[in-house]
Order: sequence, then C-alpha cells, then structure tokens
Amino acid sequence: MIRPTWQRGPLALLDLGAGLVLTHPAGTVLVDCADGLARDWRRAGLAAGGPDLVLFTGGGLGQLGGLYALLGLAGEGGRTAPMLLAHGVSDDRLGNLVAAWQHSEGTRSGLPLALEGVFGGDTVEQAPFWAQAHDVGALAWTVRVGELALTFSGSAPPSPRLARAWRGTTVAVVEGPGHCLPPGVVPVVRGLT
Repeated sequence: MIRPTWQRGPLALLDLGAGLVLTHPAGTVLVDCADGLARDWRRAGLAAGGPDLVLFTGGGLGQLGGLYALLGLAGEGGRTAPMLLAHGVSDDRLGNLVAAWQHSEGTRSGLPLALEGVFGGDTVEQAPFWAQAHDVGALAWTVRVGELALTFSGSAPPSPRLARAWRGTTVAVVEGPGHCLPPGVVPVVRGLT
C-alpha cells in the first residue's frame, strides 16, 4: 500500500509517480496516466476496475502513455460503470489511443468509456467529483468534493493564469518548487512530499 501524500476525512491523495489519484469512498479520480500506471495502480491496492474519472493535463507520453494498460486493467477488473476521460479538445491523441484500444481489446472487455473534450473553463462531473479545466498553457484541473477543492497544475510553470486557477482551492498540487500560492492554500509538491 502507498501512504497518502495528503488526506482529509474520507479524501486521500496518492502520488503513484505515473499519475495522481484522489480517492473517496464513492469514487476515484486519476490525474494523468504515464507509462507504468497500471502496475503502480495494482501495487497501491486500488480497485481493479480503475478510476471513475481520468483528467489529462496534456497529450504527451507523460500524461497518457499508460492509458492502454490502464484500460486493460479496468476491463479485466470487470468495470461496468462508465469511465469518463476528460482531455483538451485540441488533442486528438487520446481519442486515437482509445479507438485503437477499443478496436483491439474493447469489445472483449465491454468496458464502458466516455470521452469529453474540454476548453479552459469547462466542467465535467462524475459523482462525487466536479472538475473544472483551466487553460494555463496546458490544462490544470480543480477537483471539488463537497467543500474541498484540489487544483492539479500538471507541469505548468508559475504564471498569472495558474494563480487564478488556485483561487478558492484548498490544496495546490504542483510539480516543483517556486510557486507562490495564495494564503491558506496547502501546497503538495510532487517529489518532495
């Protein structure tokens, strides 16, 4: 089992290295899905059916290189509820990868998938989570569960647009030091916590 990077009440944030996982008794969110994520998912003891909501901060290998294996894991795990994949609308790599997986594996597994292309400001919802995309050069995501809000900046460098994304957030998950967060926002710096 992997120890949570951050936890409050029923919410726990896990850094799997290949992706960030926000767990709640009613569901799971994955932010980015690099190569090795399915292996790390298993090692962490997370549900075999995979996450309910997957949020992508970009379309490179560091964000979606492990998706094919994760979809296989979810299909083998007997997932019956739809898995929502949310990504930047201008990125067609995710759609192509999912189409290839569905052509090769998807009909056997019966895994229900939903893709949602978003622009900055758009929202997606998969109960109990509500997520808003922020255009910060790539995509940052604010995920709300009840009164708590966590903002995932991906690899976005510090900028005024990213600072606006942090307004009203409880926790800012950033890739490295150097971010000037608003007062009261709890920083979670990947690789340092």
